[in-house]
Amino acid sequence: MSAQLVLPANTFYILEVTPKGAGGKKATSLHIEMPTAIAMIRDAIANDMPTENILLTRVEVQPKNLSATGIPWSTIAVELIKGVTKK
Repeated sequence: MSAQLVLPANTFYILEVTPKGAGGKKATSLHIEMPTAIAMIRDAIANDMPTENILLTRVEVQPKNLSATGIPWSTIAVELIKGVTKK
């Protein structure tokens, strides 16, 4: 049995978190929705992860190719604030 990523909207997100220091291994996770990636970013920041070690990329699946765009920190910050104000 193989694992599948089912995309409800032809878009997914790649979150890459590189630990501080040279000895850490980069963690990469795939998300079908931005809020799940934002939650992981919130946790990483709470654990003193520098923001320069966190990269969020949106990948759009198009008929003949993929389009990857980095999510700017201004967008991530707004999503983090939204999450805090919902509580």
